[in-house]
Amino acid sequence: MQNRRLIPMNRNVVFAWSVLLAGLFSVPFFAACSDGQGEEITINFKAMVGDKAFSCSESYADIGTGKSPMKLVDFRFYVHKVRVINAAGEEVPVTLKEDGKWQSDRLALLDFEDHSGTCAEGKGNEGTNTSIVGYVPKKDGIKGLKFIIGVPEDINHLDAAQATAPLDQSTSMFWSWNRGYRFLRFDAITTDTNRYAFYFGSIGCTVDDNKKLESCKFANRVEFSFDSFDPSTNTVVADIDALLKEADVQKADGAQAPGCMSTPETPGCAAPFKAIGLTYGQDAAPKDQTFLKVE
Repeated sequence: MQNRRLIPMNRNVVFAWSVLLAGLFSVPFFAACSDGQGEEITINFKAMVGDKAFSCSESYADIGTGKSPMKLVDFRFYVHKVRVINAAGEEVPVTLKEDGKWQSDRLALLDFEDHSGTCAEGKGNEGTNTSIVGYVPKKDGIKGLKFIIGVPEDINHLDAAQATAPLDQSTSMFWSWNRGYRFLRFDAITTDTNRYAFYFGSIGCTVDDNKKLESCKFANRVEFSFDSFDPSTNTVVADIDALLKEADVQKADGAQAPGCMSTPETPGCAAPFKAIGLTYGQDAAPKDQTFLKVE
């Protein structure tokens, strides 16, 4: 048998081939395992009216102090500055996953109406979004959750015609007369002729000729904090019954229809402001909000 002689390779050549092969095999592997943004988490929300699910085709009874009937028309709100609390008790920012519709990397729109039933009378659209998706360095060991309902001040007063997602999802969330966005919009029908509306956002804002914010008398952004929250098992519940529990949803305030447009001196704002944990007029800040809970 003929003996084959192995030709020794230069050490530098061997090293170069090793590096090349390692690069070829490792790049796809790491690209498949991580995009460099951390681990993905989903924070789920749902809307309820007491113990009943939010529905555009249902009628609800005993709402507010007047025990009024109610049919739902619209319910949406913006969330930003989302953070989770890790096992060490530290706040960890959640980088939101941009999807071109419901989320940018810092702002999300939650939309519970689907434009069916009585919601077809509103100004929403057919799509719904009931979760926030984002990235954290490590999703194991999450103990709590914090976020703010509202639109960040630096983008709240930009030209709505140039808005990008999620601010471009519906022009009805923009408050043209108030030079900013409604942070939360809730509309309902209480009788054949009466409507109730709660629009929550910054009030008394002025901008310069370039639409740059000068000031807002009432910023009206509210932070919500939950000491016990695990995104793998828990859901944030927005309870409309709790929001309106101390409100008379059929009582008009002078020339204004029943409800609240976030003006602190409007009597109709006292009850929902208290429920979301916001100071009303000269009242002391509520100790606890009742609008959102974790289950």
